Amino acid sequence: MKRSKNMILAVVLSVACIGVVVSPTRASAAEGNNAICTNLSGTGCTTGMSAAFLDATPFASPTVDICATLFSIMNASTFIGGTVIDARGLTSTNSKLTCTAATTDTPWVQNTASVAKASTILLPPGNIQIAYSWATPNGTRLVGEGNGSTALSATLIQATSNITTGFMLQMGTGCPSGGCTNVSIENLSLRGNGLAGVGGITNSLSHELSYVRRVNLFGIAGTGLQVTTGSTNSGPYSDLTFTASASTSVCASISGSTTTTRGIQGITCTGNGFLPTNAILLDSPNNTIEDVRITGFTAGITVGGNANVQSAALMNITGGTNVTNLIQISSAHAVTDLAIMGVFKNGATNAIQDLETLPASKQLINDTTVGLYVIGEKMGTAAAYSRFTTSPNANAVTWSTGTSALTVGSACPSTGSMYSNTHGVANSTWYVCTGGTWANIK
Repeated sequence: MKRSKNMILAVVLSVACIGVVVSPTRASAAEGNNAICTNLSGTGCTTGMSAAFLDATPFASPTVDICATLFSIMNASTFIGGTVIDARGLTSTNSKLTCTAATTDTPWVQNTASVAKASTILLPPGNIQIAYSWATPNGTRLVGEGNGSTALSATLIQATSNITTGFMLQMGTGCPSGGCTNVSIENLSLRGNGLAGVGGITNSLSHELSYVRRVNLFGIAGTGLQVTTGSTNSGPYSDLTFTASASTSVCASISGSTTTTRGIQGITCTGNGFLPTNAILLDSPNNTIEDVRITGFTAGITVGGNANVQSAALMNITGGTNVTNLIQISSAHAVTDLAIMGVFKNGATNAIQDLETLPASKQLINDTTVGLYVIGEKMGTAAAYSRFTTSPNANAVTWSTGTSALTVGSACPSTGSMYSNTHGVANSTWYVCTGGTWANIK
């Protein structure tokens, strides 16, 4: 026992000598390590900041907001880019959590002064109110303490009425010529307070190693997540939830002729009684959208409504009440090489509306589930596309197989469908549906 006490005393003395400040919050959160700084003096670390972890608590003041505190840390000449700033110990008692100064007030801009050093900022739980959009510099990571809907269980960033347009968070600013990299937002909530025209997160500048993960977007009257030109190779955008606050709300949008991303992987879109028109807009090539739940939007996923779309995939899409068309393939622009897999209406009126390849009378697939629906490419100048589906719906053309012959003249589901008898012999192997009945081909 004596030896143990001496060992503990030696550790305590060693810590005191180097001026370590341990974060008061739990060590297991986010990055998992305690924050440190060296040469402790007065209210904070004056020199020799650690390039690993830095506790923001000694820099805080009950009269200074969290944005100004973070800015002062990063703007110091001794701050090393890439440092993890642990602000999890900031609370409403030791710091103001409202960034609402009359002049520009963000962690990277204070009035006319700005800083663009890379960092990882571990935000505290609580309600952080912002009056200006946060534009994160190259190499910046924002990590919250949870993505619940209240400040008690989450890092909640809330827009104030000073924000009238644009987005609450912008991924990248002042990027080099090739664009920003390593910009991410995760494990937090954004509350738009229903402000007209205000969206959640936009990415038009950050590409490789840039992503959004575990973010709850609610009270958003604009677009929750906007990914557009300049964000090629970004993502994935995963584990997202969105709740509308107006009929103008859009859950997510991917646009731009070169915006090829790592896709959206896991998103729940809720109309919240406002019945907005579109939940998700896909207007870019080479993207995947998967593990989606949509309820309360007129159209679930609209493909090609604003631009051409090629080589895209929609997978594991589930609808809900008040959804008319869970997946809507627009005829406004060319949609080719689109694969849809695993659709479940779950209360939606129609699983798929195909305006691209079908006439008005043959647009809808209203099966409860659809395993596969594929659009290929237009066949020359003819008004025809290669198309295949596993749906037996009368508005779908299929090629099915079986082990027995069909009765010639018996009813068939859709003209143009084919059937192959794998045990067939001459005159009972291949059939086509024509005029509503099966005819023998070979």
